[in-house]
Amino acid sequence: MKKMKAVQVNKSGDWEAIERDLVMPAINQVRIKVEACGVCHSDIYVKKNLARIFI
Repeated sequence: MKKMKAVQVNKSGDWEAIERDLVMPAINQVRIKVEACGVCHSDIYVKKNLARIFI
C-alpha cells in the first residue's frame, strides 16, 4: 500500500514525523497533494493543551 507523510503529537507531547497508509477517498471526497505546510503559532498552544484560551 502507498504511504503518506504526516506529523503528529505523540503521547509524550513531542512532534514526530510518521508515515501512514494512503487510503482511497470515499464517494464525494477528494484527495489533494500538499507540497508544503507550516506550523502556526496557535498550533503550539494546541500541542501544549492550552488551546482553551482561543475558545
